[in-house]
Amino acid sequence: MRVAVGGFYHETNTFSRGSTGLEEFHTYQYATGPELLDRFRGTNSEIGGMIDGLEDAGHQVLPLLFAAAVPSGMVVRTVFEHILDETLLHLSQSGSCDAVCLSLHGAAAAEGQEDADGFFVKSVRDAIGSGARLAVTLDYHANVSPEIFEAADFVTIYRTYPHTDMAERGREAARIITADTLPAHRAYRKIPAITVPLVQATSDNPMVHLMERFEYGAAQAWITSNSLAMGFAYADSRSLGATVLVYGDNQDVVEAEADTLSRAIWDAREDLRPDLITLHDLPDALAASNISPTIVVDPSDNIGGGSTGDGTEILRALLTTDCAGVVSLTDPDAATRCSEIGVGGTFDMEIGARVDDLHGAPVRLQGSVEWIGEAKFRNSGSYMTGFVTSMGLTGVVRTGPLRVIVTSLRTMPFDVGVLTSVDIAPDREKTIVVKAAIAWRAAFGDLARRILVVDTPGICPANLDQLTYRNIRGAFWPLDPNTTF
Repeated sequence: MRVAVGGFYHETNTFSRGSTGLEEFHTYQYATGPELLDRFRGTNSEIGGMIDGLEDAGHQVLPLLFAAAVPSGMVVRTVFEHILDETLLHLSQSGSCDAVCLSLHGAAAAEGQEDADGFFVKSVRDAIGSGARLAVTLDYHANVSPEIFEAADFVTIYRTYPHTDMAERGREAARIITADTLPAHRAYRKIPAITVPLVQATSDNPMVHLMERFEYGAAQAWITSNSLAMGFAYADSRSLGATVLVYGDNQDVVEAEADTLSRAIWDAREDLRPDLITLHDLPDALAASNISPTIVVDPSDNIGGGSTGDGTEILRALLTTDCAGVVSLTDPDAATRCSEIGVGGTFDMEIGARVDDLHGAPVRLQGSVEWIGEAKFRNSGSYMTGFVTSMGLTGVVRTGPLRVIVTSLRTMPFDVGVLTSVDIAPDREKTIVVKAAIAWRAAFGDLARRILVVDTPGICPANLDQLTYRNIRGAFWPLDPNTTF
């Protein structure tokens, strides 16, 4: 078969005051034509899994465009239109195709297009017509809209968080869409529950048991595939909430499985509340134990959730102690200043909280520059294995026993390279601060001896009462504790 492969991938935090332009896509992942094949073949990514699965089965891969940006604010309208138009242009220039495989996030929003993913899928469907097949892979945090479900013949969603099965899902999409026959029946269930990433790890209770139930269901007769998206709480969307998808060859079995799985998610909701410590209690909590490394989690400044990465409240708390460790902030001005000073020079300036006032106020940092350079690394862990990540111009400032990394580019702490690329050995650190929710475990999970999750301010709060939703339809737990399902 001739199968076109491409996609548009962005997790949009609609509470962010910033926007996402074309540069952000080119900086992170942007590839067309043969470059797409060369760049993603053999990587642990959805696109990589699609390419490898199709080529291994002897199908012809027609590369389109793949554009992805680090989670951030609303995608600029003209940028979304450009990516979609380029995708459709490549599709038309590829000649006839039997199928299309798309890698999407499922929680993308653009100016004037709240459900950017749904519009993208429907546009591709309109272009290929009903005669060609269409498969879609989605992130575990997708807010799956009815438009995505209806336009695609098959949708599959990550089964892991931290995400490690991206290539596997790409291979699944490729396998199903090129099979002799497609699943004859399918079901879609939206659950009126909003949970935060902190409680969604698939190796933790209650998710580990829920995912075991999904695995059991997927192995049953008449079931081809089932999927769960826990949703992205930081996108004010009409499609907000957890979603269950089931595909198979018996309508009654498919519907019953969808009902059982969605009820299981709903019944577990009270166990999906985060456990946090306050900023006030953080210094005492760190001083109370010599266990190391201790991972200090700053969830509200979760770069992987679209935050700025320049929140200062945990740094401010650490500067009042003699705690040894490492903390990172996104601050291009501070990185430039490190470059001007040079290694061994004295650093003295306010850093952080430059993008907005939602993640604290700037903090005065005084110390010496220990490292300066263009930091980049090839992901060696389970997240996007093989992909090259750039942190841009980066400096490391030591102040007492604490080291502060200032990067020019927002960098998700999902690989040990965020430290090793600047000559810091993670296993020798007493404290490692991560601006993430759960996905940091892909990098430091095996090292962590203690985890402290801090209730910090920001646009990815663990307490959803801090957010004002305007687009959601109906009642949602826990915003309305009387919500029924």
